[in-house]
Amino acid sequence: MKKFLFTMVAALLAIPSFAQMSRSHASLDASNLYFGGRLGMAVSTLTGDIDMGARVGLTLGAVIGMQVNESVFLESGLYYSERGAKDGSDYVHLNTIEIPVVAKYGIMATDDIALLPFLGPVFSYGIGGKTKILGTKYSTYNDLSHSNFSIKLGCGIEYKSLYGEIGYQIGVKNLFDDDVEDFGNATGGDFTTHSNALLLNVGVNF
Repeated sequence: MKKFLFTMVAALLAIPSFAQMSRSHASLDASNLYFGGRLGMAVSTLTGDIDMGARVGLTLGAVIGMQVNESVFLESGLYYSERGAKDGSDYVHLNTIEIPVVAKYGIMATDDIALLPFLGPVFSYGIGGKTKILGTKYSTYNDLSHSNFSIKLGCGIEYKSLYGEIGYQIGVKNLFDDDVEDFGNATGGDFTTHSNALLLNVGVNF
């Protein structure tokens, strides 16, 4: 786990430094890199053979982005995100590290405000969690797949250096390993389920 986190952080830091390049916020004609911080929440659910209602969790991250042309941006970063779901006394709590890679299209609403619809994949890795299904408690990642893959779409808004976004993350990969035994016995057989989430984030770009 430590090796994985070190590799991800090193990959981000290995990008050449462009700190000397000034970025005009909400301007679509400045070709350079930008950085940012994000804080928000994820309202997540599970859908499929296990279908559970919403759990609200924290998201915290740092991003790096690059302007490709007048209107197109590419953005990635490193996030900590609390996911899962609940249904009565049953629950699934997931703690994940996420790396999104999204394309954004900038639309100037006013001289100071830019709208940024976005779309792209998210690669996730589970670092912990706990689960209770049908009255039985489990160590979450004994049965859940550590790696996950989803698609993120939504829209951001930038005012000078301030940024906010609303998005939705659609789980693509089955959240459970193929060789699940404990959960399979508890629910009467093998099954598939996906983690989805409504995302609300605020932050700054610089």
